[in-house]
Amino acid sequence: MRKIEENLEISNLLLLYLKGELLGDQIKQVDKLLKSDVAIQSLFNNLQKKEYLEAQLKRHKSLDLSEKWLIHKDKIRKEKIRKQLYFFSRLAAVILIPVIIATVLLVNNKDRYNDTKSEFVAKVIPESSNAKLIDESGDIFELTKEEELQILDSSISIKVQGNTLTYADLNDSKKLQYREVMHTLVVPKGGEFFLSLSDGSKIWVNSQTTIKYPKEFIGENRMIELIEGEAYFEIAKDPKHPFIVNTQKGMVKVLGTSFNIRAYNDEEKNITTLIEGSVSLSQNYVQESEVELRPGQHGVIIDVNRKIQVEDIDTYPIVAWKDGYYIFNSNSLESIFNQLSRWYDFKVEFENNQVRDMEFRGNVNRKEGITEILDLLEKTQTVSFEYSGKIIRVKSI
Repeated sequence: MRKIEENLEISNLLLLYLKGELLGDQIKQVDKLLKSDVAIQSLFNNLQKKEYLEAQLKRHKSLDLSEKWLIHKDKIRKEKIRKQLYFFSRLAAVILIPVIIATVLLVNNKDRYNDTKSEFVAKVIPESSNAKLIDESGDIFELTKEEELQILDSSISIKVQGNTLTYADLNDSKKLQYREVMHTLVVPKGGEFFLSLSDGSKIWVNSQTTIKYPKEFIGENRMIELIEGEAYFEIAKDPKHPFIVNTQKGMVKVLGTSFNIRAYNDEEKNITTLIEGSVSLSQNYVQESEVELRPGQHGVIIDVNRKIQVEDIDTYPIVAWKDGYYIFNSNSLESIFNQLSRWYDFKVEFENNQVRDMEFRGNVNRKEGITEILDLLEKTQTVSFEYSGKIIRVKSI
């Protein structure tokens, strides 16, 4: 049995997680707990059911621990008071964790979802935040669409125009640097950017993505890092200098080709989709895990089994985002809203796992706004939505 302090810390984390008030590291901590502890996972699933919350609240009203303790205390021998008190306190903590969380959630949610759809839509306009460029010294440049920016550099031309960031060699015949100088592009939720590297390679950067690359390639390999997020690549051919993309779970090595990588930190799958050319894909968990992909295939690295799964697929629904479209082909609601929440910058809550796993098909233009998507889902007459600020709750009908 856990210590009382640990139980109370877990209850607080679960409560904040369900309220959408945790930060990145704390979210990872809860995700880890949910994957490693069956009891916590069961409690978390129950806490998303209204009937369970109401049952716990009813239980709370009928539970008078202080009175029971006073009766019990008179029967305890003097020399065992401390031991019995500690045991009872730990037991009380375990009993009260779901009661405390349920009480707070029900009280907070009583009048929470009272916004209209139009009020919600007005608050989740995409492209409301600016991308950022961070140079090696840590200086941050805000990349606004309204303002053209040119960063002075002795060897590289760096220009920002609209949502395009372009690097170009000024001294093509002679490299002036002896080491690579790294830049980092951070694209927030609701944003997208086009990046042209110094070798001519092109990268379409999706929302909530961080990518690190040298302003000028030096050495045998052209190596960059997709720290988090999704990007579509068209790599300039250079057989003498292979292009390598590192992610947290693996590595993609190419000579010249077009492919997509989806590597969000809050998703267990890292997916590389090959459009044309050839790539080799390896993962960081097991040595000698390299596989080659053919056009029309994707390689999936999964945390659970630490293997690379290669599948033949229809590639366009996966890369359609760069053309401004969402194509859902029997996607779960969880998968659909994961994509939508990154582009429109909102949080989603599901009534239960059954709703989370519902599957839908459809094509939408993400530039049209989220109203079109919500209307399509509502027309199926299988789900309904409740709104509160930038939070949407998905329920079954």
